[in-house]
Amino acid sequence: MKKFSIYYLFIIPLLFVKCTDLTNEYANQLFTDIELNRAFRQCLVQSADTSNAHLMIPDSVPMGFYHYDEGHYRILLPTQLAHVDTLLRANGYGGTLDSLYWKTNHAASLNGNSMKAFYNELFPTVNFAEPYKLLRGDSTAVVTYFETHYYGSVYSRVLTVAQPWLTAHGVNTLWEQVQQAYYDLSGQFIALNYNEYVAQSITAAIFEEMKREEVLIRRDPSHRGPQSGKLYEVFSSKY
Repeated sequence: MKKFSIYYLFIIPLLFVKCTDLTNEYANQLFTDIELNRAFRQCLVQSADTSNAHLMIPDSVPMGFYHYDEGHYRILLPTQLAHVDTLLRANGYGGTLDSLYWKTNHAASLNGNSMKAFYNELFPTVNFAEPYKLLRGDSTAVVTYFETHYYGSVYSRVLTVAQPWLTAHGVNTLWEQVQQAYYDLSGQFIALNYNEYVAQSITAAIFEEMKREEVLIRRDPSHRGPQSGKLYEVFSSKY
């Protein structure tokens, strides 16, 4: 009987040690990689939908590239060409510049349906390597991973779908007028591919808005969709 008691004195502490997750091994098994990937894809869908809702609405006072967030995403000439804007305005071309900016942002805001269709094709194919690192990463880890690995695909699609709108709304014609006016005044050409610059600006805005939404998904349960969904389950866990 004494030997039996001594045996249990050794085995009981061992059981407590085994039940204590000192290595966080149990936490690593809360979700499979497949489940995490599913949640992260849902994160991309919701983030992209939010980005579209904020940016891809033309001529809306609270939304669209020209208006949203007090013009934070408004597409103007790049800062390194601020002298072009200054010179042209000083010589009576302010109206041309204003028209260029307005029509550029209007055209940029018309791409929502095309980008939505693109996301519907792309997101189901996205796979996240080492998803637990992303879950425990910074507040934009999922979208940053997507941007790192898929920036070229997004930019290429933006450029493809935006160019016809820029042409249809007279943006390219206005840009030619700006280039000619600046050359007449300064004798210099403007070294800028305007369509590519606009596409880069649109793409940067899309990713920035997606990252803003990921931050909210991580911090605010109301941004995680239905409680039965994998997005809600994963980002509500104590990861």
